[in-house]
Amino acid sequence: MPRRTLAALVVALLCVVPGLAEDKKKTDGPKKPVGTWTRSAGDAKVTFAIKADGLRITIARGEAKIEADADYGVSKDGTLFGRLNKVTKSGIEGGPSEGDLFSFSTKVEKDKMTIGDLKSSGGVNDDARQLVEGDYEKGK
Repeated sequence: MPRRTLAALVVALLCVVPGLAEDKKKTDGPKKPVGTWTRSAGDAKVTFAIKADGLRITIARGEAKIEADADYGVSKDGTLFGRLNKVTKSGIEGGPSEGDLFSFSTKVEKDKMTIGDLKSSGGVNDDARQLVEGDYEKGK
């Protein structure tokens, strides 16, 4: 009798384990949008250099420039969220600060990423939305 019980247990485990692996794939959510993404917004250029372990945001308009490094994550629904850990400003007042929390929606299709619904603990005005929200092209 114990051999039959053991055999039944092994068969049951073999049936369940592949199902667990399949369920895990379903809950992983979207991948991080790793790469360099750029967009022009009027006379400004916005770049997101996204790596697996962090990202750098660069916004340049003429001689004015903001560079910010951040830790980030991506939620199951594609929302990228993070915390700015270093901000460098040149020729500009205001804007983001170290420690600010931010989030925005992302949608990636081939070599295009669309960013929308920008939010920040430091506040977001219409100018910031017009700069950041929109379609980005992936660099080669």
